[in-house]
Amino acid sequence: MQNTKNQAHGSGIHARHNPTNDKTVSDDLQNASGNIVAPPRYRLTKLGEQMARLPIDPKIARILLAAKKHDCMAEILVIASALSIQDPRERPLEARDAAAKAHERFTDKQSDFLAYLNIWDSFQRERDKGLSNKQLVQWCRQYFLSHLRMREWRELHHQLAQTAIEMGLTTKEAAFRRPPEIRQLTSSESQGDQDLSAKLKQKQLDKKQHRAQIRADKEAGYEQIHRTLLTGLIANVGMKSPDGNDYTGARGSRFHLFPASALFKAKPKWVMAAELVETTKLYARDVAAIQPEWIEQEAPHLVRYHYFEPHWEQKRGEVIASERVTLYGLTVLPRRPVSYGRIAPEEAREIFIRSALVAQECDLKAEFFVHNKKLIKEITELEHKSRKQDVLVDDEALFAFYHERLPEIAWKDAQGGVWGSEDSVRIIESDKADRSSEKECGEFRQNERNGSRQNENHGNTVGWVENPTPAATVKTVGFDNPTYDAQQTAPSPVGEGRGESKTVTAQTNFSATAASPLPQEREQSTAASTVSDDPKAQRLPENSLCYADGQPILLGDRVTIDSKQWHGKIVALIAEQQCDPSIGSAEEWATLQSGVMAQFDEAGLVHYPDAETADELILLARADAADVLKSKKHNVECVAQAMHADSKDTDNRGREPSSHPLQNVSDDPKPKKQPAPQKGRLKPLPLADIRTFQAWLKTAERDNPRLLFLSRDDLMQHAAAHITEEQFPKHWQTADGKFKLSYRFEPHHPLDGVTLTLPLTVLNRISPAALEWLVPGMIREKIQLQIKALPKQIRRICVPVPEFITQFLSQNPDRNAPILPQLAQAIAKTAGDIRILEQINQDEWAAFRLPEHCYFNLRIIDDGGQELAMGRDLIQIQQQLGKAAATTFRDNTQEFERDNVTAWDIGTLPESIKFARGKQQLTGYLGLQKEKDGRIALRLFDTSAAAEQAHRLGVIELMKLQLKEQVKDLNKGIQGFTQAAMLLKHINADTLRDDLTQAVCDRAFIGEDELPRNEKAFKEQIKRARSRLPAVKEALSRYLQETAAAYAELNGKLGKHPLTHLMRQRLQTLLAAGFATRTPWAQWPRLPIYLKAMALRLEKYSSNPARDTAREADIQELEQMWQEKTDSLIKQGQPISDDLAAFKWMIEELRVSLFAQELKTPYPVSVKRLMKEWDGLNKG
Repeated sequence: MQNTKNQAHGSGIHARHNPTNDKTVSDDLQNASGNIVAPPRYRLTKLGEQMARLPIDPKIARILLAAKKHDCMAEILVIASALSIQDPRERPLEARDAAAKAHERFTDKQSDFLAYLNIWDSFQRERDKGLSNKQLVQWCRQYFLSHLRMREWRELHHQLAQTAIEMGLTTKEAAFRRPPEIRQLTSSESQGDQDLSAKLKQKQLDKKQHRAQIRADKEAGYEQIHRTLLTGLIANVGMKSPDGNDYTGARGSRFHLFPASALFKAKPKWVMAAELVETTKLYARDVAAIQPEWIEQEAPHLVRYHYFEPHWEQKRGEVIASERVTLYGLTVLPRRPVSYGRIAPEEAREIFIRSALVAQECDLKAEFFVHNKKLIKEITELEHKSRKQDVLVDDEALFAFYHERLPEIAWKDAQGGVWGSEDSVRIIESDKADRSSEKECGEFRQNERNGSRQNENHGNTVGWVENPTPAATVKTVGFDNPTYDAQQTAPSPVGEGRGESKTVTAQTNFSATAASPLPQEREQSTAASTVSDDPKAQRLPENSLCYADGQPILLGDRVTIDSKQWHGKIVALIAEQQCDPSIGSAEEWATLQSGVMAQFDEAGLVHYPDAETADELILLARADAADVLKSKKHNVECVAQAMHADSKDTDNRGREPSSHPLQNVSDDPKPKKQPAPQKGRLKPLPLADIRTFQAWLKTAERDNPRLLFLSRDDLMQHAAAHITEEQFPKHWQTADGKFKLSYRFEPHHPLDGVTLTLPLTVLNRISPAALEWLVPGMIREKIQLQIKALPKQIRRICVPVPEFITQFLSQNPDRNAPILPQLAQAIAKTAGDIRILEQINQDEWAAFRLPEHCYFNLRIIDDGGQELAMGRDLIQIQQQLGKAAATTFRDNTQEFERDNVTAWDIGTLPESIKFARGKQQLTGYLGLQKEKDGRIALRLFDTSAAAEQAHRLGVIELMKLQLKEQVKDLNKGIQGFTQAAMLLKHINADTLRDDLTQAVCDRAFIGEDELPRNEKAFKEQIKRARSRLPAVKEALSRYLQETAAAYAELNGKLGKHPLTHLMRQRLQTLLAAGFATRTPWAQWPRLPIYLKAMALRLEKYSSNPARDTAREADIQELEQMWQEKTDSLIKQGQPISDDLAAFKWMIEELRVSLFAQELKTPYPVSVKRLMKEWDGLNKG
């Protein structure tokens, strides 16, 4: 039977019963929903009967009845009577502004309804003053109020108050409102001993507390009054449009606030109106600001719930969905997260399995989960290494694994254990066998009702009665087999219904139903439950329900629900087949199988299927004995009629005739004893959250500890025998230790390919050539792609490519040298023609960019494991972090380093030393270094080249300290210095002197000798320096004079020549400040030659400028390559090698060969020779 409350208008009025219209109405209801939703019997509900007694609009009557619930009857009587008459406020056209100003006295900023209370209170205060009728009329005129309407208002209020008192809605004292007393500010009692400052502070505090108390009282009263008004004006709510000043109301209507409203300017977000009046626009009159949450709380039977975006929430550990609450198409609550398991358990279970278990998006600590996660990670790494997703099974296979082993629904017993469906049946049967005697087993045959449905939105767990007709089908099973009916509708009042998305009427209600009891058992139950009027004397059936205090729930009990302020009575005990005649016979409700039904004035019929849901019922009073007896007799008659039909079914089942004939159903106060209530009642739980899953797993693993453990056979599609650790090692081995390798197969991802994690300390020690070889398992693909980048005529030589690559790798190429030169040699060898090498442009070949996974992804970390940089270009990373790497490499313990070295008291310096840095064994190089402050220190370097370069300068500085007199004499000047300084006037004289002194010391102190690394060698080197110093000084003086003279001659020829700008740039390169120390000793005699070659070029230019330009372009290309290489090393903090420095002077010799060939060169040079030399430098 449907909830008999009128949900469309809130009036509670239904069509009275007309036998001729039964069929038509029933057909209409069936056509609307597809099922028969109510028996063909219509009547006024208790709520409707109360409303019918009130001589006002049904909406106002509904408000008046709700006032009892919210304890604001006096205020609502005033407002209800005001809404039932014409507005007592007058607004004459000729005095509209004056009237509006006068009415401001009564207005409230939040509600027009409270203005009626203010008018009522003001008028009542004037009456209490004892004014005459004439004076009251004058007062009304003063404030533009109609005295006649005020009198009509008072008369209607008196009628409504008397009716409410007669109906028991309120008492006489509470029905009539008294004007509230104006609170006076009272000062604190203990102010006598306070000084003036303290008294002022206390006075301000008292004022603040006084205002806060008034505001709190007003807010409390405001919510009570307007929640009451909302019950009748639910269809007149509206939300402000975000892009306009109008409001969107129910059923898509749009309205504006009436200009005379106190809220017209404020325009709150949500409003409620007494009426909607259409003139030029649709206006809302008498409006008030409300909270949207009140709508759902006051009209839960009218709102609809839509669910969307179900997903797994890892933080909450459950499947949740977004819920939208609407009222007649108006969105009351746009989105809020709710647990999706109780809404759609099957879908939520699938999401839980796919997200929490398959995708591993949870923090589960179970052994199976840790094992499965580790195993999946291992197999996934195999896929990353092979770069093929053909090893790990897909997600559907994993889902099928868990889906097969997890129950459709879990069941919680009274002890807190959670079981699968089969386990729950076993527990029930074993528990029953232990506690039931052989005699009681013949009588106890009905399955317990265990389904419960918690309403996510209202905080209650009641089920609304639906389809109580014989035609309604209920999924049942045999004895003691609890089942889950996935099609049963969720607890919901009739009228929440149709619409898009998943609504509450489509929710699934968890319930365990059982087969109907056998006829003999039905007789016993009937006989036992209808024989006594004394609650204490009655023996209740096994599954009878009780109140929270333990008292049994009996037919006719007056009950209430405090949380909802509902009042009603118990009208049906389903298991006992007791039913109030007003709702039909017990047979009509037999499909519900268990629980009780209560009929509330506010909500109609409500079904409580089990003890958990019925726990909210509170007993007010027991029913009269006459009413109970009348109901019992009615039920006995219904049972007697059904026994004959059941007798055939009993014979078919082979049962013995009942030992309790019909005549046992009597008023005997000693009914037959029933079995004790079963303790092992089960509660269904959706398997859609971590907590339920862990509880089920705890019980499931008792029988099978490895129930959810995956094996390699479950996860792998094939054996993956080719993916070995030899082909795909876990570490990259160098002289400095092993460094971690990680693999990932995800094209276009920054980590795609193989990632090498390097500590910052070894960054400068890594060779780019060694990185080209990747790992053995990936090098074949890289070489194949490199071969594809070659021209077609060369590529043909390598066919078939796989066999060529196998042969190339079998020859054990040098894995510390670049790949391409060795690959080019292998191609030429295969072709049998060395000229193939000339056809391969290795620069273009090297510039061809392969896919990102063909290069190591370098991840640089510090000592704490923090990432500093990541990329696939080693040179670029070394430029960025090279200096920091060199600094970090140095030992901070001072075990090897020393500051302020003034003599060779540092013992013997080894070529290299090995030391531990954390878990790594590093190799360092010691050398003397000149610090920025001029002092000499012993430092540890990360490369031998850097150590050698620094050690040379450090030894020279240390020797200067030992040869102070010679250095002092040297600083006085070199022969011919003054004249040279005048010619080289672009260099500061002091700078030139220091530069020449350093050049002499470098040649005289060290020269081509091996650097000393012990005290003996150092002393011998000092002896040699003393003897060589005069000769070196004389030679440098001669070279300087020749260079200065050549410079002066060239500078005089420049003038306005077309090459003047280029020549000055060349001079700036050759003879810039510091040129003396930068120029190797072997190149000093060639400096004048380079300057003379520049002068001859000026003379020859005019004969063939085009040829000059072409040759300069070739030279510029070589210079650019050299400059880029040099700048790169400087940025990395790396020294410039001797071979690279010598290449610069080879370029100068090339200039002589191209522009002044008659001057000759010490060795053959050409562009082609230099390009070949450059290739050799890059290989090294």
